[in-house]
Amino acid sequence: NHVGAPHLNPIAAPSPIPAAANPDPAAAHPFGPPPVIQTPQRSRVEERRAARNGAAGRGAGQTRSDRYPESALNGRSTRNGAAALRARLDGRGINLDRVRSRTRSGAGAGGGAGASGPVAKTGYRRYFDYPRTGMRGWRQFLPSLMQVCGGALACFFLLLAFVAYEYESVQIPDPHSATLAQQSSFMYDDGTTTFASEGTSNRSIVDYSAIPMSVQNAVVAQEDKTFWTNPGVSYTGTARALITDLLGGSTQGGSTITQQYVKQAFLTEAQTTSRKIDEIFIALKLAKRYDKQTIMADYLNTSPFGRDTSGIAAGAKAWFGITLAQMNAEPKAQQADQAAFLAAMVNSPTTYSSGWDPSVGAATENADRALALTRWKDTLTNMRLYNYISATDYTWAVAHVPQPLALNQVSGQSMTDVQMKQAALSWLSSYESANPGSGLPTVAQIQQGGYTVVTTFNKTYMQYANQAMTTELLSKENSVDKATLQAGLAAVDPSTGDLVAFYGGSTYENNATVRTEQAGSTFKAFTLATAFSQNWSTDSYISGSSPWPDTTNPTEVAEDQGSPKITNDDGNHGMLTLQQATDASVNTAFIRIEEQVQGGYQAVRATAEKFGLTDADMNTNDQWDSASGCDNVRFTLGICFTDPARMADAYSVFAADGTYHPLTEVLKVVDNTSGQIYQVHQASTTAIDANTAADVTQMFQGVIHNSDGTAHTGYEASGLNLSNIAGKTGTGTMDLTPTTAQAEKAAGYSADACNGACGTGGVWFDGYSSKIAISVGISRWQDITVNGKPEAVQIPVDNIDGSGAAYGAQFPFSIWASFLKQMQGTPFGGDSAFGTASSVGSIMNSPTPGVTPGGAGGKQASPGAFRQPSTAPTRRRHGG
Repeated sequence: NHVGAPHLNPIAAPSPIPAAANPDPAAAHPFGPPPVIQTPQRSRVEERRAARNGAAGRGAGQTRSDRYPESALNGRSTRNGAAALRARLDGRGINLDRVRSRTRSGAGAGGGAGASGPVAKTGYRRYFDYPRTGMRGWRQFLPSLMQVCGGALACFFLLLAFVAYEYESVQIPDPHSATLAQQSSFMYDDGTTTFASEGTSNRSIVDYSAIPMSVQNAVVAQEDKTFWTNPGVSYTGTARALITDLLGGSTQGGSTITQQYVKQAFLTEAQTTSRKIDEIFIALKLAKRYDKQTIMADYLNTSPFGRDTSGIAAGAKAWFGITLAQMNAEPKAQQADQAAFLAAMVNSPTTYSSGWDPSVGAATENADRALALTRWKDTLTNMRLYNYISATDYTWAVAHVPQPLALNQVSGQSMTDVQMKQAALSWLSSYESANPGSGLPTVAQIQQGGYTVVTTFNKTYMQYANQAMTTELLSKENSVDKATLQAGLAAVDPSTGDLVAFYGGSTYENNATVRTEQAGSTFKAFTLATAFSQNWSTDSYISGSSPWPDTTNPTEVAEDQGSPKITNDDGNHGMLTLQQATDASVNTAFIRIEEQVQGGYQAVRATAEKFGLTDADMNTNDQWDSASGCDNVRFTLGICFTDPARMADAYSVFAADGTYHPLTEVLKVVDNTSGQIYQVHQASTTAIDANTAADVTQMFQGVIHNSDGTAHTGYEASGLNLSNIAGKTGTGTMDLTPTTAQAEKAAGYSADACNGACGTGGVWFDGYSSKIAISVGISRWQDITVNGKPEAVQIPVDNIDGSGAAYGAQFPFSIWASFLKQMQGTPFGGDSAFGTASSVGSIMNSPTPGVTPGGAGGKQASPGAFRQPSTAPTRRRHGG
């Protein structure tokens, strides 16, 4: 009977009994074999607990797998097949018990019997066990589930506390403070007379009831479809934007109408996460404090709509010339058409409004217009999608592209006022790029408002320029001239480089500072300056034989490289003095001067660049490269493009005895809030020495005063009785293409009025006194459609008012003389003498060694020795 038998130790292994001494259980017990007492099986957790309590856990030589019965399924140990593993290792001669013993002894080295127990946590690990105690390798850095949950909970409460703090601390500014935003003012050089403004103060505040529902629907459809129901913030859009920001992507939008209103009324345009956070909390408070109608009215009263407007009332007036009441009375389809256009402007008013701004150039205007109309159509589609308009109204609106007012009909500012403002902003932009560390306020800052820009433009002189152009040209134009002629005038102070006056035409593409045309023979000034700077005498000679290249001259043939020949329209010349060649503007002679100077035409081009005529300065879209035919030996003939302001500044170098003052159009910028004055500083350089400047001036005085000078007849007729004036005519040719013929036909222009085909691209007169430099240029342009796109195409300038072939000595000189006469009663008037050369250079190409034609000073040689150019007007391709 085993009922009273003591309980066996379930852990201790039984003592081994030899097989021979072990009797048969049936024989030893009369009542049959004793019941088998099963050793209780313990889990791994129980074994670890026993180990921590000091129990051995298993007998000597016993492994963990030995204490488990074999599987009834496959005879393997239930401990993950350890028996099978032991068998495989035994077959390879590996003792699993020895491996385990070494592993345990190594782990517990120095720790005695208890080394396999848990490691005690000390220091901060008692509160925050990381890296985790008792773990080794990468596992010590793997947080436990408790740590992960605790960290997430802590972050949640910290975020909750941050949100609560921000919401309570953020303050809502005055909702209507944006209506008091300052303008930037543009003033004449006196610093007191304002001619234009810039900023967002062109605003008319209207009540919610006055805003057409079509406008509200258009804005909601395009900007925030859930406006009427959302709490002021789009949580999904904001979350998406913040995630993108945090991941290092470009700062995102995701704004509702309420958020947009907060940004434009209270915050800045800075694309930062902190600004976005402020925007969110202010929007939430606004939505809680004000109803949706109030927010909608404030949003539409402060939103920019392009054309320097802010607010829906000003936008409707600027684009369509109507009031909101008039708009509300229109048919629904027409309302939707105009409302979608205005709503589209809100997204990018500067870019989209450029689509109807000729001053940005045809290419930019067309591209921006396409973008604006794409968004307009998208807005209409959304309005239909959300059932804000009927299918019939949608069909009508899509088929009728909006027709905004022309830009010159928008405000009370004259075209000249707008041109002055744009010229100043363009100049500031160039100055900003060239002087990034100047500290001058940026164009963007000025356009936001709060500054006064004092320009170099003088109100009286601007009026003189307009009067000279009106009297000498505009009053004589026929209908074709009025539609196509583009004339510009610019006047520069030689002592400073200040552009004191200009006439830019009747369009937004300023003919004085933006529109460019072939300079013609006015570029011969740089050839003369190069020669005289290389010690050429004014008494030097040059061949005027025509054509160039001379086929008997290998050097000229090589230089020509197969291009069309250069000829003199007034015939062939023999050897000429430089004065004669300049007076008659002999093309072949100046080509040969350019060839003979050291460095060739490249040296002449380098001289022009010293005078400020670089590609970057003129922004002429690579007109100075070889592909355009400008960067070659024909450089002296002025086939490069430029504008009157640059040419007036270049010619002012001669009046300033060789000193180049960069063209300046802004004197200073004043911060209206702080009163800080930002002065403009541009360094002057020496382009040529005073002797060279005096020599060129002497040549150019002959153009006006010598009987064979190209401008002499015009001077005699002008009544301008001044001795100390100098200048150069310019008549540049142009290529005639099928596109030219198409534009001529569209303009109603007669191309056969020049005793043959007309082909003059531009006519000029650039001249100066010792006090002022003036440039006048005239060209002709016609807008046509080329390859499906609108394009301004140049056509010949000839036949102005039916006068036939055009020359620089005609209309350009008469305009130049008229302006100069009006300036005689000003500080820029008078007849002060020019400087004189103090040295005489070497006579080049003398036909008879030792012969000096008239001695020093460049007097003309004896007429009997040379062919005198005809004094009658002649056709001068490329020349003056």
